[in-house]
Amino acid sequence: MVTMGITKKTNNNKHKGNNFERYAASKLSHIFGLRLARVYSSGAMDIKGDLRPEIDVHGNIPNFEWVIECKNQKTYNIKSWIKQMMDEEEANNKYGLLIFHVHGFKRNIVGLRTEVAEKFLYPEVVDENMYRWTSKPIGVNGFSKLVNILAYSYDYFGKELVFDIDVNKTGVLFMNVESFAKLFRKDFKRDLL
Repeated sequence: MVTMGITKKTNNNKHKGNNFERYAASKLSHIFGLRLARVYSSGAMDIKGDLRPEIDVHGNIPNFEWVIECKNQKTYNIKSWIKQMMDEEEANNKYGLLIFHVHGFKRNIVGLRTEVAEKFLYPEVVDENMYRWTSKPIGVNGFSKLVNILAYSYDYFGKELVFDIDVNKTGVLFMNVESFAKLFRKDFKRDLL
């Protein structure tokens, strides 16, 4: 069905993406300790990432060392998502974070470079819950299986799993957003790259 030149399916996908960005802004605001908002038409101008801190009462945007990518798609194009996150990380001299929805579950997964995670997560907790998945390059089927394991394990066993995966020759940690919230070190003194 076409309405004013826009297909209904495209409109629904955009609506789902916008809703997920609002959810991610709310969830990550609690983790990072400042209010995040969606970036409208992100990537269209000089603003990169899908979320940024809200403008304060004086019209200033607080300093924030993360560039956040949100994805809500049925097929996982993980290599492309990680490349986009790392490109924006490098271009903006910030730390990259990917958050995406797991279809079929009420779970969302966070991904960040292992090197960055080692700075911002409690290492002793990660070590206790770490499952390694780095033996070979990951394909679409392998990644879908991993996502299902992460979503299923947290749903049914309450177990926090963290996977360290080689994506595009870069180590990336993946975990439930709830696990990220527990492992994130709010007291860590952050320095930009």
